Amino acid sequence: MFEFDSKMTKDDYIEFNKYHFENSKSVMKSFLLGRVMGPITFMLSIIAIGEIDNIIYMTVFFILSVVWFIYTPKYMWYTMKKRINKLIEENKEGDLFSGKHLIIDDLGIHHESEISSGTYNWSCVIKVCDIEKAIYIYVSSIQAVVIPKQFVIDQINVDELVKYCRSMATG
Repeated sequence: MFEFDSKMTKDDYIEFNKYHFENSKSVMKSFLLGRVMGPITFMLSIIAIGEIDNIIYMTVFFILSVVWFIYTPKYMWYTMKKRINKLIEENKEGDLFSGKHLIIDDLGIHHESEISSGTYNWSCVIKVCDIEKAIYIYVSSIQAVVIPKQFVIDQINVDELVKYCRSMATG
C-alpha cells in the first residue's frame, strides 16, 4: 500500500496534455492530416489558378509548403496550450490544482481532496506511464491520475509505486 499527499500544478497539467497529445494515435492522425493537407492545398491552388508552368508561383508555394510542414507542430502545440490555459482559467473554482491525499492499494486508487473524493478500481486502469516529472495512471483513454514526482519523491519510492501500479493494472 502507498499513501501520500500530492498536488498538481498548472505546469503539470499542461505537461500531461502535451504528453497525451504526442502519444495519442487519434490526435497524431489528425495532426499528420493537417500537416500534409496544407502543402497539398497550396499545390492544388497553383493548378486551380492555372499557373503550374510559372516558376515564381511554384517557388512561392513550395516555400509556403515547407514552412507549413515545419511550423505546424509548433503552431498546433501553441494553440493547444492556449486553449488549455483558457480552460484552466475558466475552472478556477474546481479542485484540479488542490492538494490530494492518495491511497493506492489492492482495491484501487483512492483520492480525496477538500471538494471531492473517489476511487478508481484497478479494472479501470488502462496503462501506467512513468515520465521524467510525473506518473500518469490512465483510467480512460483521455483521463489519468497525475502524480507529480516533485511532491511524492520524499514520501514514497517512485519506482516501487510504478512497478506496483503496472502489476495491478488489468487494461
